[in-house]
Amino acid sequence: MSDRELLDQILQKVNMIDQISQKVNMIDQISQKVNKIDQIEETLETVLQKLDEVTEQVAKNSEQISIIREQTAANSELKAPLDAVIAKVEDLETDLKVVKKAITSK
Repeated sequence: MSDRELLDQILQKVNMIDQISQKVNMIDQISQKVNKIDQIEETLETVLQKLDEVTEQVAKNSEQISIIREQTAANSELKAPLDAVIAKVEDLETDLKVVKKAITSK
């Protein structure tokens, strides 16, 4: 085998090693991207869990708001009769004062 042939074989081997090195680098890049995707999936799972918690809390708040609306409506219905009772009590207090003055002045 001549020096030229030996040199050609060495160059072929070096080229093969370069190709292998490039493929290993590509595999490393792919592996890094897969790791990033895994991290994104974990983050997404966390976000979905938090979203479930928020959705649950919103449902509870909606129920509480419904209860408050019902109570407000009931209170509104009672306000007019209560105002009338207050006016009558005030009138009775005035009448009572008049009666007391009448009794004490005799």
